[in-house]
Amino acid sequence: MAEKGRTQAVSMTGSAPCKTVLVGVTGCIAAYKTCEIVRLLQKAGVRVKVVMTEHATEFVGPTTFRALTHETVAVGLFDDPSDPIHHVSLAQEADAFLIAPCTANVIAKIANGLADDLLTTTALATTSPLIVAPAMNVNMYENGATRYNIGKLHIRGVRIVEAGDGYLACGDVGRGRLAEPADIVSAVLEELGVRRDLSGRHVMITAGPTIEPIDPVRYITNHSSGKTGYAVARAAALRGADVTLVSGPVSLPAPEGVRVVRVRTAREMLAAASESFAAADIGVFAAAVADMRPKETASRKLKKGTADAD
Repeated sequence: MAEKGRTQAVSMTGSAPCKTVLVGVTGCIAAYKTCEIVRLLQKAGVRVKVVMTEHATEFVGPTTFRALTHETVAVGLFDDPSDPIHHVSLAQEADAFLIAPCTANVIAKIANGLADDLLTTTALATTSPLIVAPAMNVNMYENGATRYNIGKLHIRGVRIVEAGDGYLACGDVGRGRLAEPADIVSAVLEELGVRRDLSGRHVMITAGPTIEPIDPVRYITNHSSGKTGYAVARAAALRGADVTLVSGPVSLPAPEGVRVVRVRTAREMLAAASESFAAADIGVFAAAVADMRPKETASRKLKKGTADAD
């Protein structure tokens, strides 16, 4: 990695590419804020899956989260016939389980080990870090039973992102408002062990091959899957960087939270990389640029001739 003005080695070790966060949504008016939480997690390079209670679907439909995550949204214990033990597979897949917003009812269930739907059953089955962001009426939040249940969760090692003060949907003013999405996401990333030491920095990365056309059919290239550059881009985004990935033709999906500029030829890659590097703090050059290009490119497919047989 080269930083403008001096050489700098920035290790990606300790970052957690391809982490999966399971986001639980419960029946609260603040459920609409979970959409922003999902997007912020994705921007950090995290894969997100969503599990909802049936009451939550009255506030935000599963289709919304399916569109945001490009993943199936789990609601019922038996809504996936191909997976008869759905709560276990979800729990095992998650690197962290966030419930936001979390109602007083679900807090009470989790605190007392009750599991009567997919979300609470998954919470009981998971061994991953559990993060709970409560949201409810101020009187419910300050009620002794709720405070006792939250205290029990604290003792069990659950990360609580306490609710904030403000105007509540019911018209009351006080404590019970869902914490800010950015604060909730920061708590999740901390539980994942993700360092955000590249926040505020712009990283430019090149990846994949370039192709240099001989004619509309033939071209010169180098073999490259692009996996290295894409992995570095994903790791940099997870650590908080603003990432631009200049990519040659590959079959890889764009990493979450990464700006991808797609190019084909070495000249196109040079132009795109030069433009991005002008504003970059760090440059990572992982592309397999073709070693040569034809002096001229034919406008139509060249026929084999005498010269081809020599």
